[in-house]
Amino acid sequence: MENWVTDITTLTGVESLFHQKRDPWGSGLAGKLADWYAYSADPTFVFPSPSGRPAGVNAPPIPAIVEALRQRDSSMMKPLVCPTDQQLTLADEFYSDALVGFLSWCKNNRGSLQKWLLVHSEPWVTGGHAERIPHRYLYDMTKVSSMPKFKQSSEELNISPDNLGYTLDVALRYARYGERVGNEAYYLSHPLREQQTLPTMSIEPQQSPPVALSFANSVSRIAPSLTLDGYSSLLHEIMRVVSQRDLRSLKPNSIEEQQVRAVAAELQLPVRLKGWAKTAGISAAALGGFAALPTIATGAAVAGAVVGIAAIFWDGKVPRSLGRLNWLRWGLEWRIEEEIK
Repeated sequence: MENWVTDITTLTGVESLFHQKRDPWGSGLAGKLADWYAYSADPTFVFPSPSGRPAGVNAPPIPAIVEALRQRDSSMMKPLVCPTDQQLTLADEFYSDALVGFLSWCKNNRGSLQKWLLVHSEPWVTGGHAERIPHRYLYDMTKVSSMPKFKQSSEELNISPDNLGYTLDVALRYARYGERVGNEAYYLSHPLREQQTLPTMSIEPQQSPPVALSFANSVSRIAPSLTLDGYSSLLHEIMRVVSQRDLRSLKPNSIEEQQVRAVAAELQLPVRLKGWAKTAGISAAALGGFAALPTIATGAAVAGAVVGIAAIFWDGKVPRSLGRLNWLRWGLEWRIEEEIK
């Protein structure tokens, strides 16, 4: 695969899953980041830095999620520096035109936007931002904040002018970062940026890079229940499997179902009982007790442990660890199998 790039706003969205306040797009981004990390030849992230340095003296702090990934492989997650020592200024007409689409997006996504701003008001986010972008905004917001429609929208949305300006600045940086990324790399950006329509900026809709087997949906389901260490460990395990099976050289949907199930079991991806097994009355609680008895006969285990369990109160999810047990796979299906159907 070619080089893939992401940004700190996206990484912050994923990292927020391991804090009390969570980015409303965080789970989806955690799944996309899993594919991005596993299939990238050289995972890179845009790194705003007033000193122009990626590390060392006077360099801003590295996000915790990057540090967690580097602890397992120090060669991963290289920074692509974007200088932020000088504040940028745009033409008045650009700001005016940009506001039309931006404010419309805000009004139609106010719930998600307010939750996103709560995350970006947390000390672990604001501290790093202040060191990476010392002027608060990369783009000068003096003129735009004085525009009547900006002030009116701030009141209607119940979002302070400072926070609304911060959100607009994050959106505008999409073009700036995209310029740094270049045309040859795949840029995994945050939905807040991708969903904007900005004047003079041409965005050609493209499919995500083709991968032989996507882990995105499975990872997005389990990421909120993991720790940061557990999530970073899972991403490295996925990358290991992708490398060992040489999946980067395969086309999408070119893996037989049995091999997909083997990959899912090896990575302990989310599993659930097949419909007929649920009907038989097998419950997640009952199966949880089997994890310590991998050698027990399947028939005896099912017959002796699930009498009286009502499946109607259960959605079919089972503990991830059970996917490793070969003797239990007759009754399981992996959520990752949905990717090839």
